[in-house]
Amino acid sequence: MTLRNLANAGGTTQVGDDMVVITGQRNGKFYRKVVDLPSVYLGEKPEEDIVLLGGDTIFVHRAPVFYIYGEAQRPGAFRVERDMTVMQALTQGGGPTARGSEKKLRPHREAPDGSVQQSAPKLTDLVLPNADIDFALSKQFDYSYLSEQDTSRSPELVAACKPFSKVGENLRAVRSQLMLRWFNTDPSRKVIALVSPGVGEGRSFIAANLAIGVPGLPGLTVLPAGAVPPNPQELLGRPAFGALLRAAAEQFDVIIIDTPAGTDFADAEIIASRAGAAAIVTRKNKSLLPDATLLARRLQDSGVALVGSIVNDD
Repeated sequence: MTLRNLANAGGTTQVGDDMVVITGQRNGKFYRKVVDLPSVYLGEKPEEDIVLLGGDTIFVHRAPVFYIYGEAQRPGAFRVERDMTVMQALTQGGGPTARGSEKKLRPHREAPDGSVQQSAPKLTDLVLPNADIDFALSKQFDYSYLSEQDTSRSPELVAACKPFSKVGENLRAVRSQLMLRWFNTDPSRKVIALVSPGVGEGRSFIAANLAIGVPGLPGLTVLPAGAVPPNPQELLGRPAFGALLRAAAEQFDVIIIDTPAGTDFADAEIIASRAGAAAIVTRKNKSLLPDATLLARRLQDSGVALVGSIVNDD
């Protein structure tokens, strides 16, 4: 039996790579060989059609992919075909929408050092594995993207590290609801606090990823809490905190505030009251309904607008 008999196993899947790895034993020693399947099937390299022995293992890698996002007809992940050009890749995505422009095409490619670099491509350039092709409008802000090799930032920033994952899609859905229900309803509505009853329910995770998803990485500014003071409630109750939020609202379009656990500290209620609006974060199989209900009632009694609730089910 040779590699041509791989068809007996149904061949490789649509997402399978052209390169396969055969491992086994030859003359009592470990054997490993990487084979280009198309060259075998096309008869270009008949010597690669090796004879398979009992106990051999054929491993098929996942095929390299590229991503198309922005103003494309069919955004998403696509298989990199052999010698695929940028023009052919655009065809896979259906080309730009009526609002898109090929002149604004911006491939992002991962450099050897793990950094992500933009390039100005020709339509005849070859697509590299894992290259990101971005159809962008002149008015469109930069799409958030971080290489998974970039260790300078937390991998929990899913909105940037894995924008096309299920979690990334869910975060975009939450962002859209917040924009529709709060931020876009009135120009003065720029601030929202994320609250939750207890610890470990995902407030900081949701806040960080929403902050990335709304303005994008280039437009993001982070103000850390700093050292924990002995009198946080007194400090938050002072006029200076309200003045800080008003000053920030003059410089930024969206302000997302992370807060401590609502059932353990009164800080969350004070912050939400100053913000004017809040979204409650709960976690599946962890948050207790009575605690979430009590927190919601206390916020409403303080005049806080409850924009919605977010269930963290990871």
